[in-house]
Formats: sequence, C-alpha cells, structure tokens
Amino acid sequence: MNTDDDLDWITVNGAAVPLDESGSLGGEVGEKIESESNESGGGGKTYEAEKQEKIDSIDIDFEGDSILPNLNSETLEEFGIEDKPVLLKQGIIEKNMQNHPEVDRSEYKEIIGNALYKPDAVLSGGLNSQSYNFISKTGENKNAITLLQVENTNSDYLEIVNFFRISDKAVENKERRANK
Repeated sequence: MNTDDDLDWITVNGAAVPLDESGSLGGEVGEKIESESNESGGGGKTYEAEKQEKIDSIDIDFEGDSILPNLNSETLEEFGIEDKPVLLKQGIIEKNMQNHPEVDRSEYKEIIGNALYKPDAVLSGGLNSQSYNFISKTGENKNAITLLQVENTNSDYLEIVNFFRISDKAVENKERRANK
C-alpha cells in the first residue's frame, strides 16, 4: 500500500489529488493549494503560514476593544462578506467571562484565532441571520466556535458577538440547522 509520500499528485481546481500507480485519479482529495506568493509579490509565504500569521498577530485587550485581522480572502469570497477588520468589543469579553466561565482567558486567542482564520466549517447563523458560526476542531470532542456578525453595513468592522467551546454533537446540530 502506498503512503501519501509515495504518491504522485496533481492539482485540479486548486485541490491536490493523488494519482494511483497507473496514473489514474485515486485516493482522497488533499487540501486546497494556494499560491506560494503573497499579494506584494514577495513570494515565499504559504497560505497556511499567512493564516497562522493572522492568528499569531491577535492581541486581545481585556480592558478595551480589540481589532483583529481581516478574514481570509476565500471566506470573504465564498460568503460574500465585505472585507473589513474584525472587532472584539470589551463588552463581549465581559459577557463571555460571565456566560462561559469554563473558558479560561488564556484560551480566547486560540478559540477566536482558529475559528476565524482556520475554520473547519462556516455556517449561517440561521434563516435571515446576519451572522455566521465559524467552527474549528481544537481537540477531542472540543470545538471552538466564534459567532461573527457580518452584515453590519453601518460599521467599519465585522463584529464578534460570541465565542465558546462546543461538543461534536452541538456542531452536528448547528450543521443540521444551517442546511435546512
């Protein structure tokens, strides 16, 4: 049996696809491949490195509002979201501390960063909703979820309105509701 390292790969519509021994498409589709160069033409940075850079740049101010990096371009395009920085208001942090005491302050950056910039799923908040649920798997039966309000045309920012951890079962329920 071949390992992934033994396979030849081609790119089809931006996705890595393995070829079997006869040269036919085979196996499972790999991760989407993005351009190795950044917009400034400097090159060298992978798309995953750019996402990690956004996460690393998050600095949460627990005594004031925090401005976070803009969402990834593919998320903006896929959902028709206007390109704006993300705002985390101090009031949301305070609400979160009260409503989700199980989430330690030290986890906020991981939850928000992974959900917004390395999401496993982005789901509509519901029918006629002005929000999306950004979900990222962060551990065994642990999912980070960030609820982001995106259709606030009166603001210069996309606003985080909630963030917390949810179970796999809760993710399944959100997916089921989003697909209705």
